[in-house]
Amino acid sequence: MVKPIGKAGILMASLYQEFMKMHYRPAFYRRARPDHQSPQVRNGFTTLELLVVVVMAGSLMTIAALSWISFLNARTLSQAQDQALQLIRQGQAEAIRHKIPWQATFREVNHQWQGTTHNADSLPSEGAWIPFNPTTTVDRTRSNLYRSSNGYYRVQFDHHGRVNGQLGKLTFMNIRGGRTKRCVVVSTLLGALRKSSQC
Repeated sequence: MVKPIGKAGILMASLYQEFMKMHYRPAFYRRARPDHQSPQVRNGFTTLELLVVVVMAGSLMTIAALSWISFLNARTLSQAQDQALQLIRQGQAEAIRHKIPWQATFREVNHQWQGTTHNADSLPSEGAWIPFNPTTTVDRTRSNLYRSSNGYYRVQFDHHGRVNGQLGKLTFMNIRGGRTKRCVVVSTLLGALRKSSQC
């Protein structure tokens, strides 16, 4: 399927057509020149031609910059997604190893998200919290894990590694917004976990 080229593509195509008209006119568009006149050698570019080149270059640089920013945002969100998944799996493994309920907990402090794993019957120490990238935040409208009264999200497991409570997902987004999102999904009571970009 051919994708629409968008406004930037239409602008560049128009500029390219004008550029081609100036340099490659068909013979019947050229003015007749008397035989006694010698052809003039054309050196350099006109102001209009230079302007066309500058506009085309600027358009290409803008498109490239937007693509690069989008790539960096997606990579940062994927790193936050991997970090959250690792913490949840660690909480599941600790529950099985210690034979007691264990959980992964996520909170926001001073506009930065943090995560940790700990015994479900005790509070973690401040030094146990691991920060996420400060450009990443949790999209509360698309996150439906269990949320406590203090605003913490958590996934709790019993001594068999099964989910002890609510299923759901934790969704990450860039602090400046945007459509790109990444989430970790707790999908079954048996403790199945997966990553997704369809959040």
